[in-house]
Amino acid sequence: MTRAAPPALVVTGATGFLGRTLVARAHESGRFRVLGTVHRSAPPEGAEWEAIPLDLCREEAAERILGNLSPSVVVHAAYGKEPDALHPVIVEGTRAVVRACKKSGALLLHLSTDLVFGGGRGRYRETDLPDPVLPYGEAKLEAERIALHHERTIVVRPSLLYDPLEPAPCEEFVLRALARERRPKLHTWEKRSPTFREDLVAALLVLAETGNPSLLGKDEGGRVLHAGGATDLDRHAFAVALAPFRSYDAELLDRDEAPREGDPRPADCTLVSDRLQSVTGIRLRGVPEVVALPRIPPRD
Repeated sequence: MTRAAPPALVVTGATGFLGRTLVARAHESGRFRVLGTVHRSAPPEGAEWEAIPLDLCREEAAERILGNLSPSVVVHAAYGKEPDALHPVIVEGTRAVVRACKKSGALLLHLSTDLVFGGGRGRYRETDLPDPVLPYGEAKLEAERIALHHERTIVVRPSLLYDPLEPAPCEEFVLRALARERRPKLHTWEKRSPTFREDLVAALLVLAETGNPSLLGKDEGGRVLHAGGATDLDRHAFAVALAPFRSYDAELLDRDEAPREGDPRPADCTLVSDRLQSVTGIRLRGVPEVVALPRIPPRD
């Protein structure tokens, strides 16, 4: 009797901070044929997943390439933060992904951000209306709306992604400043719900295997899951917590106690994420619990 081929799982942005762990864990699970799209970065040496060259800015080509892969699940993790990438990569790139998913009937797990909120009060739930104040948040919200035109879409909104074992993009400012022997100044007035990378990956793989958007509701809010960690921290406290893993002295981190006049940064984008745990069974641990682990293995 011939065994059925495993379902194809496509991860866009497979060499990014989230994507490279996701494709590795998906391959290790043995439950998927794992394909990852790459643009400027080459796959890591010895990668056991299939790398697919893809430029999301070339919308028609991206749609055709993704469609030819006939995926069962697409995790759309690719993004760009540079001003000239916001619309072509985040918005139009998502449009190409959605069109391909519609053609194949694939489940789309669309990665968004807590920055779709303006940060006026924090502890946001999926039922709260987004009100972004940053161009990045505005682009991600537009991409969410495009993604939700596909009936088989689940939008997942993490907060600051991190992993004690590897510096994340959100830490680059601190590490660059310290490398230049400067004291970085970190907000104490900006709060987020940092998301441990391995926990998010575990939740995404559960959704990839069992996710059914119809169970979450038919309206847009019903197909959104918040994915913030269990602890809310300001940016200074977050950097202090990671100091033992980065070999820098936490005393070198200065505190920025109040926003400058006219600073558009959202003050409190903390998330309530208990719905994701009820759907996937994965608890998104808080920073103190993660950094206290004697070692940090992948989630089972």
